[in-house]
Amino acid sequence: MTRAKDISKIVSDANFGGTLDVTGTSTLSGLTYPTSDGSANQFITTDGSGALSFATVDFTALNASNLTSGTVPDARITGAYTGITNLTATGVGTFGSLDISGDIDVDGVTNLDVVDIDGAVDMASTLTVGGAFTSLGIDDNADATAMTIDSSEYVMIGTTDNSPENNSAGTTDDNGIALSPYGYGSFARYAANSGTGIPLFVNRTNADGSLVEFRKDGAVVGTIGNAGARLFINSGTVGLNFAGDGSDQILPSNAGANRDNAITLGTTNVRFKDLYLSGGAFLGGTGTANQLDDYEEGTWTPAYSGGGSAPTVAYSQQVGSYLKIGKFVFLSFSLNTSSVSGGSSSSDLSVSGIPFACGSQTGDRGALSTVRTQNFVTNARSPVAGYINEGSSLILLSSYDAGAYSTATLCDTDDLRTTGDSNQLTATVTYISA
Repeated sequence: MTRAKDISKIVSDANFGGTLDVTGTSTLSGLTYPTSDGSANQFITTDGSGALSFATVDFTALNASNLTSGTVPDARITGAYTGITNLTATGVGTFGSLDISGDIDVDGVTNLDVVDIDGAVDMASTLTVGGAFTSLGIDDNADATAMTIDSSEYVMIGTTDNSPENNSAGTTDDNGIALSPYGYGSFARYAANSGTGIPLFVNRTNADGSLVEFRKDGAVVGTIGNAGARLFINSGTVGLNFAGDGSDQILPSNAGANRDNAITLGTTNVRFKDLYLSGGAFLGGTGTANQLDDYEEGTWTPAYSGGGSAPTVAYSQQVGSYLKIGKFVFLSFSLNTSSVSGGSSSSDLSVSGIPFACGSQTGDRGALSTVRTQNFVTNARSPVAGYINEGSSLILLSSYDAGAYSTATLCDTDDLRTTGDSNQLTATVTYISA
């Protein structure tokens, strides 16, 4: 055996079967090894000139000064580390907590093509995704900003305005949906014409029922729904059916089911004002005899007339009014002349201008009731009665003759006094119109 202390230099290959004990500096292949042992978990490092020494790597201070670039196939860091400005991994990186203040580059581009994160991500600044974004609940393939959540927690779709209900530009800039964190939403949509631009669609499929339900303090106060092709509005057991099936009807109902003879329109101290009907009203029944198809009030202009030779008359008073209920007509009038000419004993005196002709059915004849007559040619020839024949529009005037009223005692146009303030006649007439 060769003892180390006896060897001063070995200039060629040598084999040692035992231990080579070097007490001084040892240099092997140009690398000078340290003369003393290092600490546990240290590594041998070189200064680049052949001198080796023991060194410690502090992973808790891993930063740009000691890990600036390169490829780490499998980086496993279980603590929290900051200050890494460039970390490149070709394998799977497992980190307990990773705080990144700059960009994340995937495939050499500053974006997120594929990032698999199983835990929570806490970002203090903006996350911008340039490509498609997909999560368990969101699949985003938009090519522009589609949804915005502002600092007041309003969620806005298609707009950045949290009050689109106030929009009035009259363009597509009005479009948008805003959902408020205070429990309400607003919808706005530009309409190019009356057939487009519906802001809200509600579609119930299969079974009929409520489309929208309204509540107050959790209790239902009303609904809007459908019964087949009919829309109904309902509160409690009171509702209206709007027939969209071509029947052109609005019907009393309860939750879409028709209710006959059960709902009152108005009450004693809460009344509707005016009712406009082009047809009739059925009162007390549904038969033809129960239909009131006309009610009318108005004025008319009465005038003295003659059957063959009409007189020329100037009036100091010439007024008339009427009331028509169904076919029944009630007339009142008053005449007073200032001058008359052209009367004849062969021309029956009548009053013309009634607003509706008398009915043509037998018995439709009307009757005149005289209220006041004065200053005709003679009292005996003053009109004290009259009638309207079936189908006629003239009130024939009769005088009293030997205690009888008949066609033989019809007044003539020459019974009119010709001087002023004469031929005063005030009367009422009732008849059935055509």
